[in-house]
Amino acid sequence: MSKPETIATIERTLQTRQAYVDGKELRFLCPTHDEQNPSARWNPEKQAWFCDVCKRGGGYLDLAQRLGISTQSERMGNGQDAR
Repeated sequence: MSKPETIATIERTLQTRQAYVDGKELRFLCPTHDEQNPSARWNPEKQAWFCDVCKRGGGYLDLAQRLGISTQSERMGNGQDAR
């Protein structure tokens, strides 16, 4: 999966986590702890996320991994599917 495909998949997946727009960011349910109200935020310009409650965050690859989105081919750096 390419970087743009990964970003698009992240943003689609966040919609299933009670996401809503808050300024330039997208608020969503944090993938690292149980919660009822969205406390994590995704910044598409920085391609990074951060949770205001648990203080965890990272880049788009970290968020993809925490959401269960495969990034194996992207991590290989060649854009090809691993076999």
